Amino acid sequence: MTRRSVGALLALVLGTAVLSTSVALWPSAAEACSCAWHDVPAARDQATHVFEGVLVNATPRNDDTPGRATFRVDRVWKGNVSRTFTVQARVGLVMCPPHLEVGQRYILYTTGTDAAPVVQACSRYAAGDSLVTERTALGRPMQTYPAPRR
Repeated sequence: MTRRSVGALLALVLGTAVLSTSVALWPSAAEACSCAWHDVPAARDQATHVFEGVLVNATPRNDDTPGRATFRVDRVWKGNVSRTFTVQARVGLVMCPPHLEVGQRYILYTTGTDAAPVVQACSRYAAGDSLVTERTALGRPMQTYPAPRR
């Protein structure tokens, strides 16, 4: 082996090691958003509002306003929540849950105030098959709204 080929081989090995290390340490989508949810009692204690409803309208944020999500509320476990309740939320293509879709039912835990409730990235929530389990853990709601007439 010539001195030149040894140098080229060493450069190749070193370059491969640097590339492998940078790929291994670069955050993946799953790592970039690793959510650690509190259990139901702790999440309820920390929340301003806890409610269940169907998302009826979603507006992504723009330069001037945050994203908004409007729900038709059925059950309330905590807070002053009206039948139609709008929260600040990240809607559209977002990395971290909750991933809100119009027409879907959710139990949400908000922060913020009564005047400006917020669904944070990684806020505890339930949707789909987990709704029944979450309702059971929350217990009897403090307020319910009648089902809409058809």
